[in-house]
Amino acid sequence: MSKDFGKDLKAIVSQLRKGKTAEIAESIPGVVGGLKALVKDRPKLELKNLALVIRGLLSGFQRRDYVLMADLIEYEILPFLQKSTDNHR
Repeated sequence: MSKDFGKDLKAIVSQLRKGKTAEIAESIPGVVGGLKALVKDRPKLELKNLALVIRGLLSGFQRRDYVLMADLIEYEILPFLQKSTDNHR
């Protein structure tokens, strides 16, 4: 995982936990782009699992459940990205 991308995700988690959602709005396109780059050539099962997490993020966003969003990023997406990076070394 790129250090900057991981750092960006951790900053988003922090902002979500503080309820500062307006501050993260500008970060979302970068997050989507980063995810696209990191999921390239991943096995289908991993992508299906990630798709479920992303659906959860969307649901959390629609319901304004920022704690859920922070949890999904911190406990699902960051470990997925770390594992993906470790496997590509």
